[in-house]
Amino acid sequence: MKFSAILFAGIVTADTLTVSFFQGQTCDNGAVQTFKIGEIHKCHATQSVGALRLKDVATSFFHRDLVLKLYTNSDCSGRALAASALSNSGKCANAPQGVTFSSFQITENDGQFSF
Repeated sequence: MKFSAILFAGIVTADTLTVSFFQGQTCDNGAVQTFKIGEIHKCHATQSVGALRLKDVATSFFHRDLVLKLYTNSDCSGRALAASALSNSGKCANAPQGVTFSSFQITENDGQFSF
């Protein structure tokens, strides 16, 4: 009996997303920081920023009720002030007027935010 193997070169995508942060309340100027992240519940500190844009969100993050939570302190402690749904829409999400974010993490939506 003869066996044949066919190998397919597949595209492997990482379970990551890219988040870019902007000064002020818009995404009009160049990003001041960009992160490529994928670990859930890992806190990331950032400069004080007022707007963000997500891109290249891996499909593995969808349909899991995950969000990007944003905090005013640098260690993701306390209650998140805002959250962004994980999406590849490219829309700019901004902080409430006069508020800046200093840390963020991917985590489950605990019902605090609705989209």
